[in-house]
Amino acid sequence: MVQQLRNQKNSPRHSSSKSSSKNSLGIIILLVSASFFIVQCSSKKTSSENSHPQSFKSSDGIMIQLTFKGENILPHYSPIFNKLVYSKKYSKQFENFQIFELDLASNKERRITFNLGDNFNAHFHPYKSWIAYSSSTDEKLEKLPIHDLLKEYGLETPGTSVKEIGHEIYVSSLDSTDIKRLTKEVGLDGIPVFSTDGTKVYYLKKNANVSQILTFDLTSGRKSVVISQKDPIENFHVNADAIAILSHIADQKSELKILSLKKISEVKYQNTFSNNLKDLYLHKTKNSILISMAPAGTT
Repeated sequence: MVQQLRNQKNSPRHSSSKSSSKNSLGIIILLVSASFFIVQCSSKKTSSENSHPQSFKSSDGIMIQLTFKGENILPHYSPIFNKLVYSKKYSKQFENFQIFELDLASNKERRITFNLGDNFNAHFHPYKSWIAYSSSTDEKLEKLPIHDLLKEYGLETPGTSVKEIGHEIYVSSLDSTDIKRLTKEVGLDGIPVFSTDGTKVYYLKKNANVSQILTFDLTSGRKSVVISQKDPIENFHVNADAIAILSHIADQKSELKILSLKKISEVKYQNTFSNNLKDLYLHKTKNSILISMAPAGTT
């Protein structure tokens, strides 16, 4: 449930044991404890006939609950289509997380994926009616010995998440009539993000003791490594100029780095946070980043 929304640029919740920045960077932190439903923030009051049953007060406006049944996580918004895509699990109807779409104009929800696996991190194409997402469905059907492979590649650790086991990257049309599998590799291929021009898909790969961020060229099918490191990468996001990378570096410590895409060795921002950061989103054009952070004592 969303607990707090505020600008914590100067908050003591994050330390600066590492810090280097050539450009000033605006940071907004969204403090959350769990994402069991999805809310919409608006600076305008909604009429009673269009408002949803539950709303939450915020210093920036009104927060309106958009989803109700089941567990709804990892939303992504498309301003072109005015829609959300997200992962939903509703035990009364299906056991695994499936991708759903919510039309914000009509408030109609529609299921996009129908498979046996878990599906996460749906991301809209910047201008076409496509989404990219990660899924474990083919890994399950191919009956790979996942637990043996985790041990072999050093992925079976106390922090290993079910979401990190045997996922591949897919691109699908919104009407689900055309689905393409982009990766077929051991371990995690997750968090797909379209490039701002829509020609590539960035994604995270975890294999052995190395975390990598790669690109998949949608025209040539060629894969390229953007960055490779030993510290586990937990999340990332890109815009036209930069890539933000969130890494786990020690117990309860995360490192946020923002690197130039033109010259990956150029560090635009670097800082160590004492809290466990969750998600991050680089603004499309402005020099700012949105981060969600778990309150102390939560996971």
